[in-house]
Amino acid sequence: GYGYSSNNTDNGHGIAAIGAGSGYNIYHNTVNINSDQTAAGNGSALFLNAGSGFDVRNNIFANNQTAGSTRYAVLSTITSSSISQIDYNNYYSGATALLGTTGGANSVSGFNPSFVSNTNLHLNTTSGTNWCLKNAGTPISSVTSDIDGDTRDAARPDIGADEFAATGFTITNPTAVCAPSTVDLTAAAVTAGTISGATFSYFTNVTGTTALSTPTAVAASGTYYIKATNGSCSWIKPVTVVVNPQPTPSISGSNSICANSTGNVYSVTNVTGNSYAWTVTGGTVTAGAGTNSITVTWGAAGTGTVEVLETITATSCTQTNSLSVTINPNPTPSITGSTAVCTTNQGYVYSVASVAGNTYAWTVTGGTVTAGAGTNSITVTWGAVGTGSVAVTQTVTATGCATTATTSINILELPTASETIVQPVTCASEDGQINLTLG
Repeated sequence: GYGYSSNNTDNGHGIAAIGAGSGYNIYHNTVNINSDQTAAGNGSALFLNAGSGFDVRNNIFANNQTAGSTRYAVLSTITSSSISQIDYNNYYSGATALLGTTGGANSVSGFNPSFVSNTNLHLNTTSGTNWCLKNAGTPISSVTSDIDGDTRDAARPDIGADEFAATGFTITNPTAVCAPSTVDLTAAAVTAGTISGATFSYFTNVTGTTALSTPTAVAASGTYYIKATNGSCSWIKPVTVVVNPQPTPSISGSNSICANSTGNVYSVTNVTGNSYAWTVTGGTVTAGAGTNSITVTWGAAGTGTVEVLETITATSCTQTNSLSVTINPNPTPSITGSTAVCTTNQGYVYSVASVAGNTYAWTVTGGTVTAGAGTNSITVTWGAVGTGSVAVTQTVTATGCATTATTSINILELPTASETIVQPVTCASEDGQINLTLG
């Protein structure tokens, strides 16, 4: 009775389950029916006629018979509850692909695979061929190698018995950039070498269900996915984007200093593997050039800047940070007052110009301040003969800038007078002399 459609079991099938039983796992098979029966009938690549607990995944079921209209990829006469899983398969028939079952949401339907030959069911690897089957399966822990012993892709195995090397889709990871620069995945260089006519779409997940919103300006490092579509088939490949961070230097140090001040330290956090290049205007670097910390001597009053260029050596990513510095003027006290004085004499006044908002601290050696301490003018009584000094430190309260002026004092002996009456010896004398001696 070969070839009679009235009896499904009496037809040609690739894989046929016609006896009772349960728990059948049908994984990673390639079935291609390519010879017509002598009489048209219900031929199929997979025939499920009896049994239960069928798990059917990652198979190629192709029916390339040409005679008759009842030619199936899968023909099932069992209840749907007898099939536990049927998905991630490829179904093809020139007539009706499926009868008596659904194929699964992740299966490929209507694609006719290209084999090496009718008797060699290794998949053709000509450029652009069989993309529908590449990485289109689902991982099955019990199947780790293909019919040739080649290792299966652990995450996205190929459909069918052959883990094959599809060609025609080339991905070149884009050059790493430094933030805030972005990566354009649509640039021709990323997919250069892919067959002409392929179109591309971009995703954040390997299954290609979540679109990448900005493929022309990817700002974050990570693995993204490009789908190349050639005709009715597509192939998804990963692409790696590297957006390296910039360094983040932040300069610490005083931004308000005094003219001509020394020992001013400016620094950023030291990061191993980074380099530092400093530029100072309005002052001079006296120590630390090339490190994360420098010492500066500032010049004349005005505005200065401290700038650092920090570079991450491994990635060449750089960032510049600058600090504006106010170089405040110093006060310019000039002491007026006597520099030659007499010992024990009182009331010598010394002063500097009075400037609002400034303070004055006087120091006297060889004498005593008797009035005016803390003001711009003091009164001094000098002591023993010798050398003394008057010094004042004038400070600008708002900035703390200070200058000290000093005047040297020559303390002289106070003259004394003595007298000698030579003549007359009586008050009635008309002639005589008095000698007055100062010493």
